[in-house]
Amino acid sequence: MECNVSRNQSCKKSIISILKNGFIFSFFFLCSTGFADNKTTQSAARAPQVSLRKDSSQEMTNNRDFSMGVSLKYSLGSATFVRSKSTSSLVPAKDRMNPLFNQNLSFSPGYKLHEKLIVGASWGFGYEYTTPNNPTARRFEPGDLGLSFSSPVLFIEPLSKIALSAGIDFSYPFSYASRFNGTYFGSSASLGLSRAIKRWGLSFSYGFGIGKDFYKNKAHLITEEDLANIEDSINRAVLCRSGEEFCDTNGMLTKYSLNNSFSVGYSPIEALSIRVSLSISNSFSYELPLDEYSSDIVDSNGNLVVDRAGKSDSLGGTISLGYMLNQYLSFSLGMTSGGTPKTSDNTSFRNPFYDTSGENFQGLAANRTKWFFGINANY
Repeated sequence: MECNVSRNQSCKKSIISILKNGFIFSFFFLCSTGFADNKTTQSAARAPQVSLRKDSSQEMTNNRDFSMGVSLKYSLGSATFVRSKSTSSLVPAKDRMNPLFNQNLSFSPGYKLHEKLIVGASWGFGYEYTTPNNPTARRFEPGDLGLSFSSPVLFIEPLSKIALSAGIDFSYPFSYASRFNGTYFGSSASLGLSRAIKRWGLSFSYGFGIGKDFYKNKAHLITEEDLANIEDSINRAVLCRSGEEFCDTNGMLTKYSLNNSFSVGYSPIEALSIRVSLSISNSFSYELPLDEYSSDIVDSNGNLVVDRAGKSDSLGGTISLGYMLNQYLSFSLGMTSGGTPKTSDNTSFRNPFYDTSGENFQGLAANRTKWFFGINANY
C-alpha cells in the first residue's frame, strides 16, 4: 500500500520507538495498504518501503535476540465534518457526507540474526466503524503478510556522522486489493540516510525505495466467472459477449514504483518528540498493448505521441507528536494527508499536510486528510 503513499506516513512514530529497542520491521500494511483508511479507490501499487528513523546512528540497546511490536491506531477522516458540495442528481443529499472512523491493529515480530542484520515479519488488519465507502464495501480489511531483512545501522560515516541503513522487503497477498490484482508476491528495497544532533535534539532523515510487485496478468482482468459471482445482475458494470474469455479490464497494473521520503524531528526532552515527514511517490504502469484502435501518430523524431505506459504521482505529509512512556510503551498523535501533488483542476499544488484544495474545500470532503492516535507496545 493508493501504495498510495497518500496515507503512508502515520506509522513513522511507531517505527522510531521500536528502533530504540534495536528492532526494525517491515511496515507494509500501515504505510502501504492503509487498510480501510481510504474512502476512494486505491492504486494497485504498493509503495516501496523507506525507513525514516529518529536516530539510526545510535547503538542497538536491546540485548534480546527476539523483539515484538504491537501497534493500535485510530483514524478520523476530514470528511466526517465536511459535506460534499456535489450538485449531481446521482448523489442523494444524504450520501454527500462521507465520514470515516477506523482502527488499524498490527503485529511485527523480529529476530536479530546479527548485530547488523534483523529479520522481521509483519501483519495487520483494519476495521471501519463508519459505513464503508471503499472498493470492497467491507468493514474488515486484512493487510498483506510481510517479511523483511534489514540493517538499521549498516555504516556510519566518521566525519559527517551520517548513518546508512538498508532493507529488503517481501509481501504475500493477503489483502483484498492484492488478491483482486492477481498478485503473486510483492518486493521492495530501500536505502536510508540519517543524522542526529543530540545536543540540539534534532534529527534529519532521507530514504529512497523502489518497489516491484509480480502479478498473474499485467492488467485488472474481469472474467465471465467474476461477473457470475455477482448476485444482482442489475449492478453489473460489464456485460460479457458470448464466448469471450475476458470481458473487460480495470486498467493496467503497476510495473514498478519509486519513493523519496524526507523527515525532520525535534525532541525538547528525551521522552517527547515532534516529527514532520514528506513523501513523494511515482508509479509506472505496464504498457497498453497495440491494437487496431491504438494511435499511430508520431512526432518529428518518429516517436509515438501517445505514451502507452501510464504514470501516477502522489504526495503525502505527516505532522506527529510522540511520547515514550517507557521502553515498552509509547503514544503518537498527529495529522496525515495524501493524494495527487496537484489539485483536481491541475492549476495549483496541494498542501501536503492539510488538504483544503478545490472549491468548497473538496479536498477535505474526499478524506485526504486524517487525524490519528496511536498506541505502540514493544518488547
